[in-house]
Amino acid sequence: MWLPGGYPEPYAELLSQSTSWHSLRSCADAGTPILAECGGAMLLGKALIDVKGNLWPMAAIFPYVSFMQPHLAALGYRE
Repeated sequence: MWLPGGYPEPYAELLSQSTSWHSLRSCADAGTPILAECGGAMLLGKALIDVKGNLWPMAAIFPYVSFMQPHLAALGYRE
């Protein structure tokens, strides 16, 4: 499965209500390889916190929380 990069933060509230999280977790639990880039990786965490401090639940496949900052903090790959 491929989750491309993008900017999920403007849609965080809508994404938090997605009915697809269960099927995405089922695929991950079944061992389906998942490639996620930037915004796609943000969807795989427990939550996304927007610049206003609102916490929006995401797929919760991985234990991290992504948070937005008012200015660019870093650019590049993360582990």
